[in-house]
Amino acid sequence: KMKKIFITGLSLCLGLALIFSCKKKDPKTIMSDNVVASVLSATPTSVVTDSNKDGVTALTFNWTPANYGFDAAATYVLEIAKDSTEWGSATSKTFDIGAILTSKHTHLDLNNLVLSWGMMEFTQGAIKARVKSDIANTKLASVYSNEIKVKITPYKKATPPAAKKIWVPGDYQSWSPATAPSIESALNNGEYIGIVEMTTTAGTSSKMFKFTDKQDWSGPNYGAGAGADDISATGGDLAVPAEGTWEFTVNTNTLKWTKTLKNWGLIGSSTSDGWNSDQNMKYNDTTKMYKITTNLVVGEIKFRQNDDWGTNFGDDGNNGSLEPGGANIPVAIAGNYTISFDIVAKTYTLVKN
Repeated sequence: KMKKIFITGLSLCLGLALIFSCKKKDPKTIMSDNVVASVLSATPTSVVTDSNKDGVTALTFNWTPANYGFDAAATYVLEIAKDSTEWGSATSKTFDIGAILTSKHTHLDLNNLVLSWGMMEFTQGAIKARVKSDIANTKLASVYSNEIKVKITPYKKATPPAAKKIWVPGDYQSWSPATAPSIESALNNGEYIGIVEMTTTAGTSSKMFKFTDKQDWSGPNYGAGAGADDISATGGDLAVPAEGTWEFTVNTNTLKWTKTLKNWGLIGSSTSDGWNSDQNMKYNDTTKMYKITTNLVVGEIKFRQNDDWGTNFGDDGNNGSLEPGGANIPVAIAGNYTISFDIVAKTYTLVKN
């Protein structure tokens, strides 16, 4: 009986030992002896950031996939730091890239980053970069690529290129391109828009005009095309149906144009004709604002387009900001006033002279 107990106990111990020994066994990952790290490169290797290209890619990093010796889905982190500083310091930044093998950085983002690290405007400095690769859900050590350097010259505030203009000479201003008002292409892409005050003091203009590429007649000069909305570099004079303030759009790529009457006036109980008719405002090509100097009595005013209530502006908060169909603007003191109206910003000033 004692022998049986001993054999049974021995069997139990051997079983437990076998169970515990099985629990201690973990599957091991098979790796090659030498992991091949990513190889990092940058294009270009010297960058001068440009405020006129803020949204454009200035610097691109590319790298090869890390080779772990087995089929592994690696993820990557790009590390950038100011040259001659420590990784992980205040003058460094990491970018979690995921599984892709490239990272692009715009002029604005790159410029702001290096300026935040104390690099000087318009002075060449340098950054360093490396890529870290990892395999998720393992205890494998991170693998780092080669370290590269990129020269950076940041801007402070560059002046954007001047908007391209075309001029609008005509009978209303004695056909003089040198003194004609202009309309602009904000993107310098051949698409122009602007407002022209096309009136004369005596109201005797023929209402004929052209668009000129220069402030002279050396060309190209755009006149009437085959259709009502066409222009041509060899065409005759263009025309508007009436004197007034006109908004023109011109596309020198498609040779099309449009015209829209944009007369603005002051109306209200404070004006000389009350609520009966508008006091016409003049458009200033330099300030890009409508303006009038006139006598006002105590009362109210509003701004109205083309002598019609279909488009009018008032001031709901009496704070200089205009709203479509807004409240009447109070005039508390009678006197001579200069009133300016910005159609783009929807603001105005009311100044007693």
